[in-house]
Amino acid sequence: MDNESNIKGRFRGSNRTISSFLSNNRTIIAAVAFLYLLPLGTAAATSPTRTLLSLMTQIMIFGLLAMSFDLQLGRSALLNFGQVALFGVGAYTMAFTLNSDILPPPFNLIAAIPFPLTIIVAMMIGGFLGLIMGLTTSRLRGTAFAFIALAIAEFIYNFFNENPAISGGETGLPVPIPGIIRTGPFYLFFVVIAFAFLAAFIGMVILYLKKRTERIGLILVTPVMVVLTTVLFVFGTNILGPLVVIVAFLLLILLYWFERSESISDPLQYSKTRTNGSEEERADILTDYMLPFAIVVLFLLGVGLAFGSNIAGLWALWAEGGSIFILKIPVQYYLVLTCITIIYYFTRRLLSSPFGRMITAVAQNEGRAEALGYNSYHAKIVVLFISGAIASLAGGLYAQYFGTIDPNSVLGVDLTINAMLYTIIGGLGTLFGPILGAGVVEYSTLNLNIIFQSIGLNPGLWLLGLGVVYVFIVLFMPHGIVGTIGKRSVSIKDKLRRFKLGNLEFGLKDADYWILGLLGTMGFFLLLTEDAGFTLIITGIFAFLDAFVLFVVYYFVLSTKDSRILLSITGIFGVLTVFGLLQMYNSILLLGGIWIPLLIITVISGVLTAYNLVLINRFRKEIRSYLAGGIRRIFRRGR
Repeated sequence: MDNESNIKGRFRGSNRTISSFLSNNRTIIAAVAFLYLLPLGTAAATSPTRTLLSLMTQIMIFGLLAMSFDLQLGRSALLNFGQVALFGVGAYTMAFTLNSDILPPPFNLIAAIPFPLTIIVAMMIGGFLGLIMGLTTSRLRGTAFAFIALAIAEFIYNFFNENPAISGGETGLPVPIPGIIRTGPFYLFFVVIAFAFLAAFIGMVILYLKKRTERIGLILVTPVMVVLTTVLFVFGTNILGPLVVIVAFLLLILLYWFERSESISDPLQYSKTRTNGSEEERADILTDYMLPFAIVVLFLLGVGLAFGSNIAGLWALWAEGGSIFILKIPVQYYLVLTCITIIYYFTRRLLSSPFGRMITAVAQNEGRAEALGYNSYHAKIVVLFISGAIASLAGGLYAQYFGTIDPNSVLGVDLTINAMLYTIIGGLGTLFGPILGAGVVEYSTLNLNIIFQSIGLNPGLWLLGLGVVYVFIVLFMPHGIVGTIGKRSVSIKDKLRRFKLGNLEFGLKDADYWILGLLGTMGFFLLLTEDAGFTLIITGIFAFLDAFVLFVVYYFVLSTKDSRILLSITGIFGVLTVFGLLQMYNSILLLGGIWIPLLIITVISGVLTAYNLVLINRFRKEIRSYLAGGIRRIFRRGR
C-alpha cells in the first residue's frame, strides 16, 4: 500500500509539474508549435513554403547572433564591438569539422567529430574565446572594452584573411552539407519533435479552458481554432485531416461546457479522502483524463492525416536517392528552430535566476553591487562565455546553411553593426526583441527593392527606404519595437483588464495574452510569405467572421422597431460580408493571375469599405447601444 501511495503521489506530482510548465510558458509553446507546424506543408514536389522556410532560417540564425549581443549590451552593459570574432570562429570551426582537407595533419582530426557534436564543439570554442576576452578586457569599462574587443576581432580577421589556404580567401571556403542533413530519419526525428510540441500546445489549450471558464475564454480561443483549421485545410493534402481537427475542437468546446456548467455531474467522478482526513480530493475521470486524451489524439491524428502524404513524400525522396536540395530545407529549418528554442528558454531561465538578477545589478550600478558582495568581474566573465557560445552557435549554423564562407562574410565588422541594429530595433534588453529586429531588417533588406520596383520607383533606393524605417523606429519607438510595447503595455493591459460591454465584463487576464502572441506570430508569417494560399486563409477568416457577425446582428436588431437603425446595422455588416466574399474571389483571381478583374474588385472593395466606415461613424452611438443590449439579452437567455 505504501508503494502504491508513493507511485500515485509521484504521478500526481509529475502531472502538477507538467501542468505548471505548460501554464507558465503558454506563449512560447503556442508560437513554437506553430513554427514546427509550418515545414509539414513542404511537399516533395514544388512547394512555395520552402521560400518562407529559407527566409525564416536566415532570420533565426541572425536572431541568435543578436541574442548574444543583447545578452552583453542589454543585460550586462558590455558594448562589445568584437562580437563578430565569436561568430566567425564558430563558422570556421564548423567548416573545419565538415571538411578534413582544409587543415593539415594532425589538426584535420577534428573532422572525425560527427555533425551534431560539431555544434557543441563550435559553441565551446566560441565560449572559450569569449572567456579569453573576459579575462583580458572585462576589467575595462565603456569604450575601452569595446575597442579592445574590436582589436581582438580585427586580429582574428587579419589572420584568416592572410591565410587563404584555410580561410578560402576572396573566393570563399566551401562548407559541405552534413550527410545527416540529407537523411530521412533525421527529418523524421524533427517531425516527432514537431508532433510533441503540437501535443503540448493542445494540452496547454485544454488547461487554459479548464481554468478560464468565463465566456471570454471560449471567445478568445475560437479565432485560434478557425485559423489552425484553415491552415490545415489550405496546406493539407486532404480534407479528412481538417475534419478530424474540427471534431477535436468540438470536444474541446464540450470540455469547456462541462467545466463551466456546475450543475452537470460527471458520472465517472470519484473521490478520495486525503491522509489528514480534513479535505476531500475529487477527480473527474471524464473531464480530467478521457476528454483531454481524446482531444489530443484526435488533434494529432488530424494533423497527421493533413500532412501525412508530405511526410511520406519526403521520406520516399530520401529512400529513392532524389534531390537533396528539397529535403535539406525543412531539416535545416528544424535544426535552427530547435537550437534557437533551446537557447531562448535557457537564457530566459538564466536571466530570471539569482545569477541573472546579479548581472542586472552589476550592469545598473557596479560599485553598489560590489559593495553588496557581488563579484562583478566573475559575472562579466560568465556572461562573455555564454554570449560567445551563442554567437559561435549562430556562426556554425550560418556556415552549414549557406555552404560558403569567407573572412568578409563571417568576420567583417559590419556583422557587429548589424547585430547592434537588430538589438536596437527590436528592443534592448528584451530577449525576444533582437529576434524580431533581425526579422524586420532581413525582410526589409530582401524585399524593399522588390517593393520599390513594384510601385515604379528605382530599386536602388531600397537603402534609403531602410534608413527611413530605422529613423522611424528610433524616433517613435525609442526602446525598440518590443521594448516600447512593453513600456506601454502596463496602461494598455490595465485598460483591457477593465474593458466592459454594457454590464458584461470582457477584461483580459495575463493568462490570455498567449492567444495574441500566437495570432501575432501567424500574422508575421502571413507578411513574410509569398504563397497566395495564405491570402485565402485571411479572406476565409474574414468571410467566416462576417457571416457570423451578420447572423448575430440580425438576432440583435429583431427587437428594435427603428427601421433607420435596422437598415444601417444591416447595411454595415452586409457590406462586410460582401467585402469578405469579394476578397475570397479576389484571391482565386490572384492564384490564376487574372489581373484586370482583380483590379476592378479591389476598387469595388475599397468603395464598400469607405461606405462602411461612413455608416459606422454616422450611427456609432446607436450601434454600440443596441449591440450591448443584444449581447446582454443573449447571455440572460443562456442562463
